[in-house]
Amino acid sequence: MIIRFLLLLDIIQGLTSNFALNIRECPDKDLGEACAAQCRLEYVSCRLGCSDSFCDTECLNAYSACVDTCPCYHDCPSGCEDCWHPICQCKDPETTSPIYRQCKSEAQTGLNLCMNDCQTNSTCFDSCHETFKRNFNRCPCMSGCPNGCPCSNGYVCERFFTVICQNRNDLTLNYIVSGSGHFKENRYYSIPESRDEFYQYLDIVGSAALNGEIYIFGGNEDRYKISRVQDCGIVELAARLVTEWNHHYGGIVTVPSSPDEILLCFGDENDITTCEEFDGEAVRKNPFSLRHNHIAGCLATFDSFAIAISGNFDRKVEVLGLGGWRDESDHPRASQALGCLSVGRGTITIGGYDVDGGTTNEVFHFNNGVWSNAGFLIEPSFHSTSLFFDSYFVSFGRGPSFNVAERAQWNGTFVTSSEIISTDSEDCDYPIVFESAPDACSQSCDQFCFPQ
Repeated sequence: MIIRFLLLLDIIQGLTSNFALNIRECPDKDLGEACAAQCRLEYVSCRLGCSDSFCDTECLNAYSACVDTCPCYHDCPSGCEDCWHPICQCKDPETTSPIYRQCKSEAQTGLNLCMNDCQTNSTCFDSCHETFKRNFNRCPCMSGCPNGCPCSNGYVCERFFTVICQNRNDLTLNYIVSGSGHFKENRYYSIPESRDEFYQYLDIVGSAALNGEIYIFGGNEDRYKISRVQDCGIVELAARLVTEWNHHYGGIVTVPSSPDEILLCFGDENDITTCEEFDGEAVRKNPFSLRHNHIAGCLATFDSFAIAISGNFDRKVEVLGLGGWRDESDHPRASQALGCLSVGRGTITIGGYDVDGGTTNEVFHFNNGVWSNAGFLIEPSFHSTSLFFDSYFVSFGRGPSFNVAERAQWNGTFVTSSEIISTDSEDCDYPIVFESAPDACSQSCDQFCFPQ
């Protein structure tokens, strides 16, 4: 075994020299060499598990692909300039790696809490510092995770979500929460003053992402307005919707096309078949009318086309093709206020309530023209906002007695598990939710926020 290992090291040294002919001239050669070193370790581990030449070849191909993506190598000849490799965030992690900053902050917070409990016990202080060093070294770009996210040492590089919501009872939610729920902290986004006597500016608005921006539409305060999240505030735009739109009635979704557009439909209870499109600058009516009443239903995408699901305590489903809306298989439940979401292969619906007012935590999956039960969340949910990421989705919705956010693991056809990551004591419908850096707008909170 030792002889085989030494032979592998000789092979790797030869391979690396072929890859790195110009690395001495590269501005980020230290990062490139660290990246290539990790590839070598993975190659050795792979080869030691082989018992035939086919496996050896697979390991070599994986090694070649790994090194190619490193800064200063084939895919990134200029180092970290225009290079996507995560190790490039380790060039200056204090400014380029929000996950590093968050991990460091959590380690520091743990140290402070630990030392506060030590009183005059010097051994306790030493133990706190040792724990801090272990936790800090697990962070991306540190010795336990030198190539940045993802880490192989057990540290999970979480996604973080900003949540903004207002209701008619003067409640304003402004916070950030991690995908695991272990971190939740208030934020402050400046919101325009309401021009209505009864409704706050963001009451029952809809939101969608387009070209990296978060846009906000309609709501009770002004059903024609269009706003955008800008820095740590919300700014109203000059563009206006063509028809009234309120999220209690309407659906909203970003549709991939050339270029991408946000589609808003059935947001006016007196005009239930009209849709309009927003491209980031202007609004225009969609030329096709819906075939059914989807008031209080939802919009998502299915195979890159818009899909309108249920609503009006009905089960009708239709997809917007190139020639207009066409019927698909009815939804299993006659419901409304349900959430819906594209999940790669197909579309799911989340929760909702039926004609008797009963809420549900059921998830249904639509694919290949067929609806199937896809499991359950922990809590019933309606008036929700949801986001999907490869193997899981998050749903921020209203439950029977409070707002609840869940993270549900998704295996392609079924919810395999779910956990509650956040709750709020008051109701707030259709919150604005978007992925953000964990320390986004933390400084704007200094003057305005209160502790969680």
